[in-house]
Amino acid sequence: MIQNPSDPKSATRLARQMETCGKCHGEITEKFKKSKHGQELLKGNDKAPLCSDCHGEHDIKSTLLSDDFSKLNLADKCLSCHKDGKITHKNYKGEEELITGYQNSVHYKALLEGDQNAPTCSNCHGAHEMELADNPDSKINKKNIANTCGQSNCHVDQLKDYTGSIHQISVSEDNKDAPTCNNCHGNHGIISKDIDNKLEKSNDLINLCSNCHSSVELTERNDLPTRVSETYKESFHGLATRGGSKEAANCESCHGNHNVRPSKDSLSTINKKNLSQTCGKCHPGATDVLISSKIHLTDEKKIRRGLIG
Repeated sequence: MIQNPSDPKSATRLARQMETCGKCHGEITEKFKKSKHGQELLKGNDKAPLCSDCHGEHDIKSTLLSDDFSKLNLADKCLSCHKDGKITHKNYKGEEELITGYQNSVHYKALLEGDQNAPTCSNCHGAHEMELADNPDSKINKKNIANTCGQSNCHVDQLKDYTGSIHQISVSEDNKDAPTCNNCHGNHGIISKDIDNKLEKSNDLINLCSNCHSSVELTERNDLPTRVSETYKESFHGLATRGGSKEAANCESCHGNHNVRPSKDSLSTINKKNLSQTCGKCHPGATDVLISSKIHLTDEKKIRRGLIG
């Protein structure tokens, strides 16, 4: 017998849609109920999406075979609700960015070019189980982000390098100051690392690292070396970069990018036994005098006079 959707007991009533779909899709429905979307729906939020909002009502197609659920179309489907810009995130420069920034990202541009390995919304947030970042089980919880970014067909090599780094270890120990992928790369508006202007790229990187390492509060909380940003800028490398050199060493040149380790770590690029190789990338045949010289140049007189920092 055909049921009237206006009947409160009807299986076709929108308010009961989760229960109706759950008769066949029980496991998926349970995940959805725990998600932010499901929680909002259970609270009575009329803007929260129902199963039919994403899958349709009678014209339901296979998510694996239908173009309606291609990665590109899925991104556009999610953005059709989130385009209002009410939810903001930090980009890699620490500035507020709307979710629609994803359309300018290297990920979305790759999808437009037909790259099926590029991630869409569900690759990072999950399909039905999308949860807020403060939930320990969320794919975008700080402790889980590296594994989300490093999943198969994505940034596997970068995850391998990041694992065991001082940043990754600190994140695993629940250090709120420690950076994971999105702290450096941003959330939705991730840009390509292949910037043609080498000087612009170098300066962006120096500023990015300085966002944390020039903070007095952060360095004191974590017992980190102080004034590393200021003393780099007063070093030969820093002065050369500030003078317009496109080749002078920046933070990444010496410390690496994902596999950053303290100097006492034997695997660190700045460990004493590895310095000749690290410096030798720019200075072939680097001598002991060069590699034993202080890189972050500290002029105590200038510091006391307030000219540094």
